[in-house]
Amino acid sequence: MATCSSFSGTSFGKLREAKMCPPDKLNAILTKVFPKKFTTKPSGLKSNDMLGFHNLEKHITSTLLNAEEAKPEMISSSESKAGSSSGSAGTKTRSYLKGIFGEKKVDPKDSEKDKGPDFEIEHRDGRLGPRHVTFQNHPLETAPGDSFSVIGNMNFQSVKATCCVFKGKWMYEAVLGTSGLMQIGWCTATCKFTREEGVGDTIDSYAFDGYRETKWNSRDSAKYGETWSANDVVTCLLDLDNRTASFCLNGKNLGVAFRDIPIGPGIAYFPAFSVAYKEVLQINFGAHVMKHHTPGYLPIQSPPDSLGNASTLVRSLSTLINVKTEKSVLSSALDPVTECIIGAHIFKRLSPILQESYNVEMSMIPFLYELSSSPGLLTQILDWIWNFMEENSAKQCVDYLLASVIRHFKTAHIRPDFLLQKKYLNFLFGMAKHTRTKTHLLEYSFSERSDEIPYLFHIKQPPSSSNAMDNLTNRTLKERITAVEDIQRDILKAFLEVEDKDNYNCCKLFAEKFRKMAQSFVSTTREQSALCPAIVIHSFIQRLIDVVRQQWDNSTVTRANYIPASEGYLPSELFYTGMVNYSDTQRAGGLASHLVQEHRELLEKEGVSVTMGSRSAHSDSWREDHRAFLQLLDSSPGTSLSTFDDSEMESYNPVMRLARALLQQSSKLGSSSGSPSVSRKKGVGDEDQWLPTCQYLLEITDGCVMLYAQSIHQQMDKIVSTRTKYADFNKSLKETDVKLKKCNDPQFEEIKKSLEQSKVLLQKHVTEIQRSMDWLKATTYAPESQHNLWWLHQVCLKTVEKMTTKGALFSFIPEFYITGATRLFKCLREYFHPTQSIDLLPNHKQVLVKFALFLSHHHCDTRIIHTDIKTLLANTLASFVTHPLQVKAIEMMPVNEKKSLLRSMLTAYDEDKPWISMGHRILAAMWRGMGFALRYDHPPYLAKVKRLLNRDKDPYASASLLNELRDVMLDDKKLSSDFVHSIINHLNWCFSEFIGQMQEVHVQGSKASPASGGLLSALDAQSLRQVRIVDMLFEISVSLLRVLELTVTLAPEVYLDWEEWDKAEVLLNSLIRVVNQILNRVTKKQNIFDRVVASKHPGLRSVVHYPLLIALTGVLVSILKEREDPEWTKRASSALLKDPGFSKDSIDILMKDDPFALSWSRARSADEPSTSSAPDIVSVPRKMTTEGFSLRHREEVSEQEYGNVVTMVERIHKWIESAEHDEPMDEESLCTICYANEISVSFNPCGHTSCKSCISHQLMNAKECFYCKAIVESFKPIENK
Repeated sequence: MATCSSFSGTSFGKLREAKMCPPDKLNAILTKVFPKKFTTKPSGLKSNDMLGFHNLEKHITSTLLNAEEAKPEMISSSESKAGSSSGSAGTKTRSYLKGIFGEKKVDPKDSEKDKGPDFEIEHRDGRLGPRHVTFQNHPLETAPGDSFSVIGNMNFQSVKATCCVFKGKWMYEAVLGTSGLMQIGWCTATCKFTREEGVGDTIDSYAFDGYRETKWNSRDSAKYGETWSANDVVTCLLDLDNRTASFCLNGKNLGVAFRDIPIGPGIAYFPAFSVAYKEVLQINFGAHVMKHHTPGYLPIQSPPDSLGNASTLVRSLSTLINVKTEKSVLSSALDPVTECIIGAHIFKRLSPILQESYNVEMSMIPFLYELSSSPGLLTQILDWIWNFMEENSAKQCVDYLLASVIRHFKTAHIRPDFLLQKKYLNFLFGMAKHTRTKTHLLEYSFSERSDEIPYLFHIKQPPSSSNAMDNLTNRTLKERITAVEDIQRDILKAFLEVEDKDNYNCCKLFAEKFRKMAQSFVSTTREQSALCPAIVIHSFIQRLIDVVRQQWDNSTVTRANYIPASEGYLPSELFYTGMVNYSDTQRAGGLASHLVQEHRELLEKEGVSVTMGSRSAHSDSWREDHRAFLQLLDSSPGTSLSTFDDSEMESYNPVMRLARALLQQSSKLGSSSGSPSVSRKKGVGDEDQWLPTCQYLLEITDGCVMLYAQSIHQQMDKIVSTRTKYADFNKSLKETDVKLKKCNDPQFEEIKKSLEQSKVLLQKHVTEIQRSMDWLKATTYAPESQHNLWWLHQVCLKTVEKMTTKGALFSFIPEFYITGATRLFKCLREYFHPTQSIDLLPNHKQVLVKFALFLSHHHCDTRIIHTDIKTLLANTLASFVTHPLQVKAIEMMPVNEKKSLLRSMLTAYDEDKPWISMGHRILAAMWRGMGFALRYDHPPYLAKVKRLLNRDKDPYASASLLNELRDVMLDDKKLSSDFVHSIINHLNWCFSEFIGQMQEVHVQGSKASPASGGLLSALDAQSLRQVRIVDMLFEISVSLLRVLELTVTLAPEVYLDWEEWDKAEVLLNSLIRVVNQILNRVTKKQNIFDRVVASKHPGLRSVVHYPLLIALTGVLVSILKEREDPEWTKRASSALLKDPGFSKDSIDILMKDDPFALSWSRARSADEPSTSSAPDIVSVPRKMTTEGFSLRHREEVSEQEYGNVVTMVERIHKWIESAEHDEPMDEESLCTICYANEISVSFNPCGHTSCKSCISHQLMNAKECFYCKAIVESFKPIENK
């Protein structure tokens, strides 16, 4: 029992000076607070007795509904006399309170509770089972601290209650944690459930399914009810007198679902439900107050017997407060001493009663809600709870108060004024302003309810069936939501008053609990992730960031070295000094334990002490562990370990001796092995000097970054899909209107009726989605939310930038800072409404430049060891270079940084793992908008992808960046040659692997019969993975071809300037060879590629002729165009015609079905540049069709581009005709490797011969002879050649 040292802030010193209430006034006050409810006077209480403290206990006994159960401890006459004797008021008060709280009494119920309340049988007519209803054995997960909240961990699991009913009217409630597949209702004892059949799927089981708006009985279903959503309340009603079952949704009766339910001997019904995987459901059989009570129906579990006494005592407490606040004679006579004594009497009786959560929720909570508008009165009652109740009882009561607030807030009805939400939050704010209550909430309640706390800072969207917000404008809706959010922010401010010395420990506690909460949410092994959805966590961190930013700025007033939030970052020392507990968080360079050992010397230089081993090696370490071990095994609660000396420990029992030996051994081992630990050396630097703000604000900011990067972002794109749904439904609605206009003829009356029904349904969906979009725009995607994420994005960038300067210690930065920066940028760029463009954010140009530098520095950073992170950075950079605003940011980078970025694109290709290489992705993205028929981010042949993107603008290509890329390539010949060589080699490998894998998939698909469902149903998991690999290899091949087109267009010298570039001839021949090979595969009829495309296999929809065909055409048009130097043109044409894989038919296919092609080509001037457009008089009107794959029928190919193709084909025909008149080469002089060129060089030292092209190509891959495998040191021209 806590000692009462103060009463509502009134010290005992003041109480001594106070005057006691006169007897007549005291009698009037007590009579009003405790009105007489008895007709027969209790023994010892006369009718003419005035009420006073001497007979108050007897009087209270008479007022309680169950006096026998609430029998008080009587105060002795001596104590009564002492209380009435002359003396100071303070002395009387202390003496009296000692009499009330002097000895601890055992609750008579404790003996019954020890027998197990779950097995206490309740005798009510029509009901069988224990008094406290629970679940029968089940395999489902349960929420921490709440065994009535279940989580589906398998396909479809069913649960029954431990109580059944056979007559009467009964009810129970189910609160939905999620909105998915669940069936809630009733069943008999004979029902057997499986993973396929749940409640409602068997005989004598009845269920409601709001996910499908269906009622179920014995697998017979019918339309019923409304769609439910998360946090809705389903009330299950069973009327066995009239043999009906009904359901309510959020208090709205959905009507009778089932009639003529069987009753009779041997038939009784259990509450039962079934949940699908990851669905969450909370059941209330009556342990808590029913949210929506239906008159005439009884809860399955009856309220506690002490409910009447609780209501009476709370009424007395309310009356006492009213006496104090009203302006009357009694209020002036009610002094602080008298008020405290009366309050002590009330809480003396309330203390054991409030150990029932039902009593707290039914009686205490409504009273405290009313006091929320009077903070002083609420503080007084909270003071009394802590001062007049046993400490454990007070803690339990506060826990019940918080649980009730959470439950009420989650299930509160949404009104336009959000009145209920404000009421609950205002009460919580009052609790947060009370220091002792706040401390307890942070120490215990927040840990136990970490899955529920975020709900208090989330405003749920009204259900689709509600029209509460329909009459509100967007502005009004936003204003009312902001009013609720302001209270949420005030609550968090109360927890985070960092400059208040009394509350500083609370801020520390909040940071610790929030960190544990965040780590729990992002845990990969966490099974209860469904308890708190990502959108709820997002709302929580949004309110938290608001407060952190404000507190951060406020802290700059008190400390000169603190910086404003706008410049905020997390100091690098937090990541390797052990100041923040990162647990097993993955670092950029791997696990922290490994990094500490690897960089021990660097850490020592930074003033960090490294201790190898998790246990210190001091001689007394075993004693601490030994004592802890004894505490676990000691069964006597009164024994203190401090009373034992070493000899007593030795002889305590054999188990203790064994434990001591084991702990001593582990102590020795711990001093030399185990995970290393780090700590900042004492006296090294001053934390106040290098911390940019309070450490706990930094920890909270760190947790927000972690939550977003690892938990929230994955769900954000699902929320954005609402926009896509809206566009789809609108399109369908327009199409339906068009069809309706065509149905005016009477013969189409049935069709018209069906279309009108469809239109009504579509309009309903459009309205619902529009509501969702308006709500999201006012909450999740509000401008304030965008600004918070923008700030968090800048914090990530500045933190990474600071850490970069630490050299090798950069490896210690948590991965989530790198992924967080990229994911936050994606959210800011793509997820918010188009009216909230990123260019409207403050300092957007400077931040974009910093982000471009971040991507440039780290997409190839060797200190980042995980390939997934590098791939994420490369993909982000690839998308970054296609948007005008972002490309301009790259252009604004310093020249040296820009050149470094471009060079990294040419060196980022992984020679060993081409499928995860990065450079070609970025270059291919940069080329969008400049390549042949590449004016689309995603071409129209992928119609579905284009529709999903809903982008109005084509990709933007930066001419200045491409020019600088050309300069980089020309400045470094070796770098460019090696890059092009690797691209050609890996294109060879990639396309060959693509053909091989595709052939295997095609064989599997040919075995599938049409009746079996085609390819996908016939393939196993391994084969389905193979299908995905085929699709990936195809996309990589197209991307590599586009990179080759870029290099040929920007820097043709790499291939054609044989005098200045040593490897140019080899690269040209290699390029022509791979282009011809792929072109033959794509254009040849009835080969494997053609058959797969024609069969239109599911999973390979994007594998078509077009992407490869236009990429190949782009390469050919660029390499074969007319040059200023005719020698370059001759080299390109000669390489094409001499290549063994060249086929005239493959070239002609590009102009298939075009009788005007030759006339068009002849109409062009001989010296006209190849990039000019065709004359209008010969313009070919092209039909937009998808039949075939000729370029003539493709809308993506412009007239100018098609004209260039015609010119190229015409030129190739001329070259072929000219080559036919040349004298054939002597077969004996042909190179035996390629059979295309003459033998021209000999190898040193072996003397074998080949053409220069073949040996040059060989030496780029291996330094050995084709024939004898000897090492080739050099080669020299053959003189007579």
